[in-house]
Amino acid sequence: MGLSDELKEGVASIWEQVATHPFVTELGDNTLSDERFRIYFDQDYIFLKDWAILLSLATAKAPNFDAARQIVGFLHLGLGGEEGLFQEAFRERGLSRQDVAAL
Repeated sequence: MGLSDELKEGVASIWEQVATHPFVTELGDNTLSDERFRIYFDQDYIFLKDWAILLSLATAKAPNFDAARQIVGFLHLGLGGEEGLFQEAFRERGLSRQDVAAL
C-alpha cells in the first residue's frame, strides 16, 4: 500500500462524506444550479484574495530570501491561472470591477 492509500484510509469516513456531499455530486452529474455555483465561485474568489494576503504576509515575515522566494513562487503559481479565470468569469457575468471588489 502506498502513502496516498494509507493517508486516505486514515480519513476514509471524512473522504466519503466529502466525495458524496450534494454539492460535489450535483457538480459531477451536471445538476448543480447556476445560482449555487455562482455562490461557490464568489466564495472561492474571496478565499483566493485572502490566501494571497496571507502568503504576502508570510513572505514579509520569511526568515531569509530563500524562504521568501519559495513563498512568492507558490503565490505566483496560485494566482497565475486562477485569478485570470475569475476575472474572465466575472466579465462574462457583467460584473464591474467595483462589483468584484465588493465581494
